[in-house]
Amino acid sequence: KAGGSLAFSQSANSGYIQSSDTTYATARSGSGLAAYTLSAGFLGQYSTDGVIKFFHERLVDFDTSAIPDTATVLSVALTATMSAAAGVVHDSTTVQARLWDYSTSITTGDFVAGASLSGKTLLATAPTSSVPIGSGATVLFTSATDFAANINKTGSTRLLFCTDTQVS
Repeated sequence: KAGGSLAFSQSANSGYIQSSDTTYATARSGSGLAAYTLSAGFLGQYSTDGVIKFFHERLVDFDTSAIPDTATVLSVALTATMSAAAGVVHDSTTVQARLWDYSTSITTGDFVAGASLSGKTLLATAPTSSVPIGSGATVLFTSATDFAANINKTGSTRLLFCTDTQVS
């Protein structure tokens, strides 16, 4: 609407992909992949027993087709309810939201290897220091690029959430 705002929640085509292996490099590149379509999920990297390494990429779909094709998107505010696991080493400094038009249903083929994450447009970041341990809290992301120009007005806007450590 003219001069107004719209709010969008994730669609049912949201979830996460897990990669795991005994070596860090292999897990980061995509091994032992499993895809999950869930409204909540994991993101980041960790090791549960010092042997198996896990990478999680969170994929979120927003049906933004309600925005008129003739509209100009001026700004985007991205928030997410997040929490960090207790007892896990958190070595990342930011959570990143990157543009990734994954398939219409989440599959293991949608996994992006860590070395290729930087090739996806960085739209917004949030400091991991704002993610509480235990209970979830709403985290506000800060736009890193022209987020508004990357909103799909004729379908879904799809994002991949990862951490700066996964990228580097």
